[in-house]
Amino acid sequence: MKNILKIFIFIIFLIIFVGYSSTVLADDKASKGTVKIDSFTPQGVIKNIREVTARFSEQMVAFGELNLPDPFIINCPVQGRGRWLDGKNWVYDFDRDLEAGIVCEFRLKDHLQDIKGNKIEGERSFSFSTGGPAVKATFPSADTNNIEEHQVFILTLDGPVDEASIVKNAYFNIDGIKEPVEVEILKGPLRERLIKAYHRSYYPEKEKYEIVLRPKRMFPNNTTVRLVWGSGIKTTTGMPTIKDQIFVFKTRKPFTASFECMRENPKAGCIPVLPMRIRFNAPVSSNIARQIIIKDEKKTYMPRMDEKRGFVEDVSFPGPFPEKTVFTIYLPKNLKDDGGRILINEKKFPLKIKTDAYPPLAKFSGRFGIIEKEDPVLPVTVRNIEAEVTGRTLEGSHKDISGRIDRIDTDKAAIEWMKKVASAGRSRSILKGEKGAMTFALPKPSGQKAFEVMGIPLRGPGFYVVEIESNILGASLLGKGKTMYCPTIALVTDLTAHFKWGRESSLVWVTSLKNGQPVEGVDIVVRDCEGRALWHGKTDPSGIAFINRQLPDLDELPQCEIRHDS
Repeated sequence: MKNILKIFIFIIFLIIFVGYSSTVLADDKASKGTVKIDSFTPQGVIKNIREVTARFSEQMVAFGELNLPDPFIINCPVQGRGRWLDGKNWVYDFDRDLEAGIVCEFRLKDHLQDIKGNKIEGERSFSFSTGGPAVKATFPSADTNNIEEHQVFILTLDGPVDEASIVKNAYFNIDGIKEPVEVEILKGPLRERLIKAYHRSYYPEKEKYEIVLRPKRMFPNNTTVRLVWGSGIKTTTGMPTIKDQIFVFKTRKPFTASFECMRENPKAGCIPVLPMRIRFNAPVSSNIARQIIIKDEKKTYMPRMDEKRGFVEDVSFPGPFPEKTVFTIYLPKNLKDDGGRILINEKKFPLKIKTDAYPPLAKFSGRFGIIEKEDPVLPVTVRNIEAEVTGRTLEGSHKDISGRIDRIDTDKAAIEWMKKVASAGRSRSILKGEKGAMTFALPKPSGQKAFEVMGIPLRGPGFYVVEIESNILGASLLGKGKTMYCPTIALVTDLTAHFKWGRESSLVWVTSLKNGQPVEGVDIVVRDCEGRALWHGKTDPSGIAFINRQLPDLDELPQCEIRHDS
């Protein structure tokens, strides 16, 4: 029995030993496993290359020992530098971007092994090329919709090009024309002049590879044109493009001239106080544009223009012009644009146009103003208002201007009125129904149509809200039966305040409007837009009130938004 047990134990031990030996042999065999390159980029034909990367399936270099020889023999015309990112990843950086027409080959060194001594199996040689010459940019840029009939195209390429292959494989497709249009390459002084005049003004940096092309026939107006950089165009090393590049453009419309002026409505004549303008849809020589004139029976009006490189696209006649007058616009004969095109609507000229009556006007110089108390009269500019006027007296049953005036006695109320006037629209009164508002009548001494500045008398020093209204102005600008309101604020005083807002302190300097001298003893209150007092004091003998403390910053003050009424 004991012998049988010994035999059994020996068998178990033998099984365990054989199993352990098998495991060791298996592990040892695994240590002699396959090593290969998992990935290599780039490969094939590819553009915009600056680096190459290779990833190995096993660790090739020890951690921390990254400055080791490159694993590849490199055959490439552009120099670079290789480096290990970690034990498995290797990168090769080129000194510059690779241009078109370059072929590079990376071949593993023959006796290369991983860190365990295993040889590299699988693919050992990798290559790529940058392909034929491609267009990086065009001038004018693709999708431009106003190219000229004899447009010159400046192409920026990514490598040196065989010009003969361009003439053979590049062409233009024009909508409505079946046959492709051949290209012509411009060289010599003409090429340099075109690049300098047009391209460099937009792209100052000089490009290494630039080609200047133009079509061998004129493009029709208002037509889609496609520049085809075709397959088969070669680099100087003989490497061709394998697919077309297509750039779409559209030619400009026929050369026309148009007249523009502001009108109260499409059927009305030109507003005589505003400029008239002749506009072209293509540049015209400024020397020719100076010959454009506008004439009436008494006067000839000469143009004004903003010249750019000797060409203009519009001329203006600033006026003012006589009202209800017929004018004739004359253009020089055989007027041509910068491309030599004749004006397509030349028969439209000489063109007769007519001015309308001077538009109604009632306008203050601003929504707030200071008036010296020695002459408390508020000026207002008026013209062509109130057609119902039958006389120019204060007794007339019809008033040239009707209005209301209100006097404000407290600075907090003044703040509220300033906000109200700032937000006031034109279609609603801000003073109707206000307690204390007084109505005044003001005749136009020079008649209903006269353009004149009138004075609204004020009673003396104080803060005033003034509003004038006009039915004629409302009918003209707002609609039939509407009344228009024009509000303003006037401060009648002999004082003016100068405010200096500092970071830690501020000051107010008060002077007299009459003689410019400082004024002592003036009460000064600094308030925010909600009327809260931030500081109070008086001016000293030099007219200065020092605010010897920090006032709130702008972001600490309340934001009083002004909502404009219609």
